[in-house]
Amino acid sequence: MGEDRSMLPPDRFSRLRVDVPLAVYVDLKSPYAFISLEPTRAMAAARGVPIDWRPFTLDIPSYLGSARLDARGKVASSDRTPQQWSGVRYAYRDARRYATLRGKTLRGTEKIWNSSLAGIAMLWAKAQGPAALDRFLDEANARFWRRELDIEDPSVLAVLLQELGLEVDGFQSFLEGSGRTLHDEMNQAAFDAGVFGVPTYLVEDEMWFGREHLPRVSWLIGGRVGAPPDVANRSFDPPSSPAAPQGGALTGAGSPARGGEPLLAVLDLRHPLAALALRPVRAFAREQALALDWLPLTTPTLRAPGPSAPSDDRGARHRRFRAQAIEREIEVYARGQGRELREPHRDGSAEAAHLGWLWVRERARDRLEDFLEDLFEAYWSLRIDAADPAQVAARVDAVGADGAAFLDWSKSEGPAAARDVEAGLRGRGVSQVPSFVLGDEIFQGRQHLPMIAWRLDGRSGPIPI
Repeated sequence: MGEDRSMLPPDRFSRLRVDVPLAVYVDLKSPYAFISLEPTRAMAAARGVPIDWRPFTLDIPSYLGSARLDARGKVASSDRTPQQWSGVRYAYRDARRYATLRGKTLRGTEKIWNSSLAGIAMLWAKAQGPAALDRFLDEANARFWRRELDIEDPSVLAVLLQELGLEVDGFQSFLEGSGRTLHDEMNQAAFDAGVFGVPTYLVEDEMWFGREHLPRVSWLIGGRVGAPPDVANRSFDPPSSPAAPQGGALTGAGSPARGGEPLLAVLDLRHPLAALALRPVRAFAREQALALDWLPLTTPTLRAPGPSAPSDDRGARHRRFRAQAIEREIEVYARGQGRELREPHRDGSAEAAHLGWLWVRERARDRLEDFLEDLFEAYWSLRIDAADPAQVAARVDAVGADGAAFLDWSKSEGPAAARDVEAGLRGRGVSQVPSFVLGDEIFQGRQHLPMIAWRLDGRSGPIPI
């Protein structure tokens, strides 16, 4: 674990949460916070608990660079890296598809907004009761994401509050005085405890970043009854899986996805989030009677949380907090799968293992998933050197795919074939693992499996929350 986390009090999240069962941090300028409002409310209502909504104003340039668009929507100025741009663009595409299926408009912002005034206005509405706050959150978000609300203009915010039937006498003084003080103190306390993004959920002494953790939040609030759930972009207890197709027994290969192609699952042996996806995706494919095509992609390995230093700026602290949160996520969900992922920050080559993967895929595809299960288990229990062709060949032999022939191929045509596969994936826009490609849509993370099931079932209309 990272040094900084061990120096913080173990009950820091319950201290920050105080006496409420569920605290949720949001920021008006976050598309992911916007699409989390409805599923968060649905979960809390079903569990019979109130939500303590809290503003957390993101300092995006400190960790993700800054950018501004011109009137035509083109980048006028930017100090972001290509990798940062890729992440930002995917986030907007991802959030937009969920918003669209809920009948909501989500347009990309033209600049990085200072949303602190909106956060203070949120506190003002909150003081007038839960119903007033809900009206503010819904209308302010709807207008902002339609590009109809200037959240940096105090007079615009005052008009919005008034239109919503809220008291506005004293609002300007609150913005400049006690409201600003309260907002800044709340944000600093949250950040110092390790809150770095939105939506963030505090429940018990746990902190979870992202609505994909709502199933676990619900499970914790409900008293930890039953097995701990996996991540999923839904509230909890989703609709039953679509019925299996009629007309005969299901085969191990399953049915192709829309367009006659199988669902493409892209993993990197060395990434722990890819390891955590393997079993849930296999189970998902069985439930959906769906054919899968598994491909390897070499991506950056998981970054370890660095030790804290007195000179750390906000961006450095943010990156460390984020790395710690991912580390914790891996630990908790691996335990839920009954597996241990040892040394999650290992770096090094998996070229031989990925070549073995491609070889079995071509020579013995019906045994590929068994091969992958064995390969991932061996790698994460430190029982194989993924860069050693001889060790990989032994596992190729174990599934009847001719290890000796694989060794010859791995020294001749294999590396070029692997480069072609990776180039093809990157050409389609795949850059992270685990990723899933369905038609022309890319989904990053196993939390999207409910959405993929929705797409495969050919359903239309609002997606259930």
